[in-house]
Amino acid sequence: MGKKQAAFFSIFLFLVINIVSLSNVIEGFYGEEYGHVYTFMSLALLSTVLATIAYLIWKKQEYRKKQK
Repeated sequence: MGKKQAAFFSIFLFLVINIVSLSNVIEGFYGEEYGHVYTFMSLALLSTVLATIAYLIWKKQEYRKKQK
């Protein structure tokens, strides 16, 4: 698995983590479990940053000029 494929796979992985974390944030907010809200919100923000970094790595690999 090359760097491009690993970055592409990690984008989806981090987005799945983000969706699950944000659903837990909503569930914790309505259940008034504010400790869970802060924990899962931090995890969602971290996964967003990591997905953005993975996207930039993938974009750099995808649109790089090929050497002959």
